[in-house]
Amino acid sequence: MHLVIRRYTYRATLYIILVWFLIIFILFQLHNSTTNSSDKQTFSEDENTDELAELNINPHDSINFIKRSIKKLDNKQEQLMASNIDDKKVDLNGPGEMGKPVEIDKTKLSPYELIKYENGFEKHAFNVYASDLISYHRSLPDVRDPDCQKLQHEPISLTASIIMCFHNEAWSVLLRSIHSIINRSPSHLLKEIILVDDFSDMEHLKEPLDEYIKHLKIVSIVRQKQREGLIRSRLAGAAIAKGDVIIFLDSHIEATEGWLEPLL
Repeated sequence: MHLVIRRYTYRATLYIILVWFLIIFILFQLHNSTTNSSDKQTFSEDENTDELAELNINPHDSINFIKRSIKKLDNKQEQLMASNIDDKKVDLNGPGEMGKPVEIDKTKLSPYELIKYENGFEKHAFNVYASDLISYHRSLPDVRDPDCQKLQHEPISLTASIIMCFHNEAWSVLLRSIHSIINRSPSHLLKEIILVDDFSDMEHLKEPLDEYIKHLKIVSIVRQKQREGLIRSRLAGAAIAKGDVIIFLDSHIEATEGWLEPLL
């Protein structure tokens, strides 16, 4: 709850500052225009056709300026969110619970939310806005066959090292992948999760991610110094793995109940 309040307080404060800046800028231009034209008594019809042009204000540029500014605020907010640990309390009626789809009505989004919605597709080519609404610890249905759910496995003495490579992954998707593995893997079987960053350049995947995983004792990270590709990145993770079995997973997955035991 504190995270949600802080997010919206931060967003509202910066958004208000941006709006006031734009208002002051327009008033300043109006003042200059009034001063320069004080001796003029009449104006032709053509001179009144585009007041914004007289004020040297390009509407298209102003809109782009606002979008760029909000995009920067969105990135800052993403970093702010990155420093907080997600609340493990699950609201079974929350977005995406039990794997239900999250439907976004764009007509009901505020200007800020709409830009954030569009930025998500621009940066990641999928609906990051919807992903950010879903808990890192959301509930999922048990997709196993009923007979598989009843199956009793013999005691397993092997441990698993999970290696997860990523490049510029969305924050909420990456964290939900990690937490789904931790939450749905028997602790005595899960040795570690090794993240391999294949030279990402998004800020939330740098220091904020380092700070976040400090609270997850079995998670570590390897950072490539240049783009190496999937295979070399997996090998970099495998080189430091301590478990008996190595399991490679994508960074945009969610594990369900009983996923690990059959593999081991």
